Amino acid sequence: MVLPSTGHPIRMTSRTMPKLMTSISISKDLELHFLGRNGLGRMCGARVVPFTRLAVLHIQPITSKGSAGRCSIQIPVHQLDEFIEALRSARAEMAFSRTQSRPIRAEQLMNEFGIWGDHPQVPRSDWQYEVANGDTQRRYWDFVAAKVDGS
Repeated sequence: MVLPSTGHPIRMTSRTMPKLMTSISISKDLELHFLGRNGLGRMCGARVVPFTRLAVLHIQPITSKGSAGRCSIQIPVHQLDEFIEALRSARAEMAFSRTQSRPIRAEQLMNEFGIWGDHPQVPRSDWQYEVANGDTQRRYWDFVAAKVDGS
């Protein structure tokens, strides 16, 4: 752990380790991972440890083996409200983007109809006509995606 005010590491001992710890379980349905020393690990929970003397919250992932991971995040208490607001904003943005229709991508269309296939609503002959007239410079599947999305 690093002391926020000086940037110097401190050693976790029984004297420096706070008595109050909270563990949060994470549903096994969620596929949450953390990047640790040995690569990606499955995150089954989080350990939240308040360091009142340092005025920080220390958060560690709990691995699938039930032990605390070596990586962590430290949030200064005076920035906790700002951190929570950032999380809420991110959640609201995610909820908003899920309600919006997502544009169809050319790769999705190629996977569905095949690279040399035709889309039932936009035949290749329509695209070839527009290319020949100089009305588009898009590739076929990009052209189809734009037509299907209405742009």
